[in-house]
Amino acid sequence: MSRAQDGRARATAPATHNPERVIRRRPKNRRAQIASASAAAFGSLGYHGVSLDDIAARLGISSAALYRHYPSKYALFREELLRLSAAAVTAVTLPAEVLGHDAETLFGRLAAR
Repeated sequence: MSRAQDGRARATAPATHNPERVIRRRPKNRRAQIASASAAAFGSLGYHGVSLDDIAARLGISSAALYRHYPSKYALFREELLRLSAAAVTAVTLPAEVLGHDAETLFGRLAAR
């Protein structure tokens, strides 16, 4: 059999199925998972006590997979800090209908409840 024939024979041969190989798909909420794991890690160990390898291990992914989403630990920390800061501001912002009232009226309404 010539090389050309041998190559065609291999190309048409059915691919063998490897039952041990597991294909894992990236979840659509991977960034949210990373954010949650990094917030927990930074919160308990501090910025300098955590590496991207630590965060990746918490998620069961490789650090290379983590680098697909964030170029550095600082970028991840910064994004999480900005997200948490925005959530804190939203939590303490008064509704628009309250902002137009003076403090006395506001306290009167609260006391009436």
